[in-house]
Amino acid sequence: MNATLIYRILIFLFALLSVSGLNIAFNPAGIDAVFSLQMLDIDTNIGLRADLGGFFIGGGLLLAYGAYKTEGVWLRAVAVLIACILAVRVYGVVTQDYTQTQGVLILVEIVMVTVYLLAARNFDQAARS
Repeated sequence: MNATLIYRILIFLFALLSVSGLNIAFNPAGIDAVFSLQMLDIDTNIGLRADLGGFFIGGGLLLAYGAYKTEGVWLRAVAVLIACILAVRVYGVVTQDYTQTQGVLILVEIVMVTVYLLAARNFDQAARS
């Protein structure tokens, strides 16, 4: 199996994981189950469902499209979004407190950004060959 096929499969798997956004968007209890967030009021509930659910669904679609077309630009777009989340998470840890959960999420986000950028580079190199 060549590297491009392996990256395509890996990116499709990440895209499938992003489908968890459907649970967040259409199941109010999904946010609490996934992120341990208690809803304060209806506006907070709708806002978090829309923002988090929409982000995960949109990111998953961009990843799937990038893997399908083997075009790295789509993966880079998601990598930038995840890197922004990572930066804000690190800021939160520095200004508030470190928890084991945050450490795991930081590691996962670093891995995601790395895989997306490596796959994007591979897709671009394959397109030039």
